[in-house]
Amino acid sequence: MASVLAAAQAWSGRHAINPDGISYLDIADAYLAGDFSNVVNGYWSPLYSWLLAGALGVARVGFRSELVVVHAVNFGLFLCSLVAFSLFVRELIRFRGKLPGESAMTAALPDWVLVALAYAIFTWSSLSLITLSVVTPDLCVAAVMYGVAALLLRIQSGGRRWRLFAVLGGILGMGYLAKAGVLPLAAGSLLASGLAMRDWRAAMPRVMVAASCFCILAAPWVAVLSASKGRPTFGDSGKLNYAWAVNDVPIFANWQGGDPLDGTPLHPPSRLVEHPATFEQGDRVAGSLPLWYDPSFWYEGVTPHFSLHGQLEVLTDAAHVYDYILLRGPQALLVVGFALIWLRVRRVPRLRDLPSAVFLLPSAAALAMYALVHVQPRYVAAFVTVGWVALFSALATPRRRGQHALVAVGLAMALTLLGTQAVTALDPRRPVASEWEGGGAEGHWRVATSLRAMGVRRGDEVAYVGDPFGPLRAYWARLADARITANVAEPDAFWTASPAVRSAVLRKLATSGAKLAVSDRRPPPGSGAGWRPLSRTGRYVLVLDPKA
Repeated sequence: MASVLAAAQAWSGRHAINPDGISYLDIADAYLAGDFSNVVNGYWSPLYSWLLAGALGVARVGFRSELVVVHAVNFGLFLCSLVAFSLFVRELIRFRGKLPGESAMTAALPDWVLVALAYAIFTWSSLSLITLSVVTPDLCVAAVMYGVAALLLRIQSGGRRWRLFAVLGGILGMGYLAKAGVLPLAAGSLLASGLAMRDWRAAMPRVMVAASCFCILAAPWVAVLSASKGRPTFGDSGKLNYAWAVNDVPIFANWQGGDPLDGTPLHPPSRLVEHPATFEQGDRVAGSLPLWYDPSFWYEGVTPHFSLHGQLEVLTDAAHVYDYILLRGPQALLVVGFALIWLRVRRVPRLRDLPSAVFLLPSAAALAMYALVHVQPRYVAAFVTVGWVALFSALATPRRRGQHALVAVGLAMALTLLGTQAVTALDPRRPVASEWEGGGAEGHWRVATSLRAMGVRRGDEVAYVGDPFGPLRAYWARLADARITANVAEPDAFWTASPAVRSAVLRKLATSGAKLAVSDRRPPPGSGAGWRPLSRTGRYVLVLDPKA
């Protein structure tokens, strides 16, 4: 059932794209082209781009079909996470069976009900919190963390084989290559593996084996990344997200500095015009959208610092996200159902007998880490899933009588979650891609086709009057093989400026190397001389002449 719903979601969102996905695809192209000077990136971790490069290299499709391949990769990652979650559920049932007789006999939810509820929670979190439509590596991270949870349960239930710890370290290493944020979580997982054995004398050498396997996979990328940056680093995503979220350094912007506490940019985009603010990125960074291809380059020199006001705002935002995850939508039934069962049984096992107790450490660390910096539902989906399953597994009752009511509550939760996901995923009226996912690729294709007809060739530079990260997104640049290397960051001021000012801005854009200027809005009456509409796209284009 979960696979069918995931396939339906992947198909309905097969043309969806987002700015992060454009960067991952551009990096994948660099791998396929052998352009290894542009694949080392301080912000985007490499594993997802490797997977995309492999799939696109095998499929050998044109740009028009590449998003179908991308979402097929997402579906494959979903299947991997499903397999890993199945291993976790199997270990959970084994663990429950090894508990002392009283604890096993008085479980509030029988194994078959717990399994049904677990898969319902997994389906909800995968399709609602992560989704297969968004082009990001979060499904990779989910698969890794489910695998880690399964291994920690195996260790907690008596597993002592060295191979278990080697696999644990290897999986965590793959997680780091998927997302740099897994590295601090790996430390918590390794500590949890030692706690799971309850014998530190025997655990320490095994934990060292796991740490060694993690380093074998992670160290080469850390070394290459540190060499490219000229300083020790395992990735700048955490640092930048803290600066953006807590210190209010502008994101998706041509950062020029400002508050001395935020640091000084070492190589900011060049300011072409003071007002309206117009910037140029040139050829210093690759990609169809250089400003987002490697944010760590443009934000080199930023210095994140503690801000009480900013930190409280971030924590408040995190509270809203966690409120949404727990209480907004059909998932609120999980809170209600857990409360009903707990009021009925009023008993949980001891912590040492709690299934997945050892996973509480990395899970709590993940929820806290993201809450302090920046949290989105897809970041914490796997941790929320494992946490819910562990909590329902822990509920126990001293009586066998009255368990039919508990079974009914468990099944009601499972059926409700699955039913709502089925209605959403299988609804034939559901649009191919929602607006927040970029509106689909068809409009971008029309823009790209029109630009190519105007003579745009591979690597040509274009300017953008507007926000390339806005609702319309600039996927068309990738489809046209063009590069957005300059933009007017204040389009309102541009269009309301005098003809002389607009001409000066356009001249600057032309001398920066841009061949065309593209606008995502209709020029106001009397100010659109030379601008012409791109067929059925809502965008307008102007051929730039540096001598004009």
